[in-house]
Amino acid sequence: MEKIMDSILLSVKSIIGIPVDYVHFDETLLMLINSTFPTLYQLGVDGADGFVIHDENSKWSDITDNKNVIAYMKPYVAYKVKSMFDPGQTTNVIEAMDRYINECETRLLVELKK
Repeated sequence: MEKIMDSILLSVKSIIGIPVDYVHFDETLLMLINSTFPTLYQLGVDGADGFVIHDENSKWSDITDNKNVIAYMKPYVAYKVKSMFDPGQTTNVIEAMDRYINECETRLLVELKK
């Protein structure tokens, strides 16, 4: 389980409910995951500047060693990807996901100002 949660791709797949050994969506997921890094950089995560993953070997710690920032980046990236990949069927689900994404952004901002 530790390898899954260390790997950016595998942890995103796990969080959004895709079995980690199911690889058919990996290219799409990689593209969507990579699209979140410029926003993370703009929020203040310096290690996200120009960061790109290509496979399951990229780790959260490749971006930063700040465990609190990683704790907020994981769900932020996962739910941003989910909102683009599989947004949900109802307005309530979409709104709840958007609120959680915004909360993660706020918590990242607070953590990065410390």
